[in-house]
Amino acid sequence: MSETKIPEEFRNEIVYGNFLNIYHKRTEEHRWLLPRGSFDLCVTDYPYGIDYQSRARKELMPKIDGDTTFGKDMIHSASESIYYLLKDNTHAYFFTRWDILGDLMISTFSGFEIKNAIVIPSIGERGLGDLKYDYAPAYEMALFCQKGKREFSDTQILKKKNDKGYVKRMSNFISWLNVNTQNKWRVHPNQKSLEIYEFFILVSSNPGDWVLDPFGGSGVCAVACEDLGRNYVIFEKNKHYYEEAIKFRDRYRNGDLDDMVSYAHERLNLDKPKQVTLTGF
Repeated sequence: MSETKIPEEFRNEIVYGNFLNIYHKRTEEHRWLLPRGSFDLCVTDYPYGIDYQSRARKELMPKIDGDTTFGKDMIHSASESIYYLLKDNTHAYFFTRWDILGDLMISTFSGFEIKNAIVIPSIGERGLGDLKYDYAPAYEMALFCQKGKREFSDTQILKKKNDKGYVKRMSNFISWLNVNTQNKWRVHPNQKSLEIYEFFILVSSNPGDWVLDPFGGSGVCAVACEDLGRNYVIFEKNKHYYEEAIKFRDRYRNGDLDDMVSYAHERLNLDKPKQVTLTGF
């Protein structure tokens, strides 16, 4: 079977628009805008459905589009679309919280095999929640799914205790990375850290592979892919955050985020990877 090819206009692009509308919209010739079975990995952060607006800054960030209406039907539709866009024997990671994990597991397209709910600590126990009448959230989660079976890629992320070789099978409690980013790099209220995106990309794809992020938010996935030599297509339907994602990626390309990249590489025991030539920049 010949390999499906993603149209060049999508290569390494942050696309403004609703992933579900764009992917499901058909042309007059009834062709899918993105071919099925063409991506090697999906890493994304679904809207949480909690009507959230960050109040951590004096200048409030805009609310996240769809955060009040993204329910079980949309989760199923989105995960089904992601499933068909992925090649066989690939991985998908869906960031989530403990209070919607059940809905996410029930509503995720049944073609996926759900393998783990990965737990990742938050920075400074400052997650969302009631400030006076609740325990401070200290972690978030990522639902890890397989389409078929894919082994993890070889990495040099964690050394074995005897310092001979590297850990092949890591815990689903990733205690040595943070899920959220530090404030000085934050452009989105629910922004994930560069190091957690790079961790998933390193263990679940290879250089030159295609990564999909249907709910792009800050655009950190684009930075992670460019830093690690992967191709990508990212969608964001909120005009404000789409523009912020473009600016964030441009800051990386201009070298303004070198301290963030160095921090991520240090946490991942990663030397600056050899640059893989990608077209479309």
